[in-house]
Amino acid sequence: MPLILSLFLYHGSLPPSDNAYLWISTVITFFSGIYQTAVTMRVASIRYPTFYFAQHAVLIFLYTTLKNMISIVGLYDHLHGHNHWVVTPRGKQAVPMLPTGKGPILAPVQRG
Repeated sequence: MPLILSLFLYHGSLPPSDNAYLWISTVITFFSGIYQTAVTMRVASIRYPTFYFAQHAVLIFLYTTLKNMISIVGLYDHLHGHNHWVVTPRGKQAVPMLPTGKGPILAPVQRG
């Protein structure tokens, strides 16, 4: 709906070529929200043990922190040029893997 409103305000009317796509995507998005609400109401009607809630409340913080740390390190390495794939070898290798000259960006640096 915001996209349709912004197009209407910018052009003064909706472009005819985008009309069908925008209206169909708006209707699908609207009904998917209603469907998700209905499914959530159905799941919420089941009473789970309090232990499940406590376990989720404690572990969600740890999970989110670790997930964000992994994605930030991956993004940092990618932005600094360390973007080659490292694949764990499986079985016998026909050609030995050659070490690269440059290590990961966040590797510990020995000083002294």
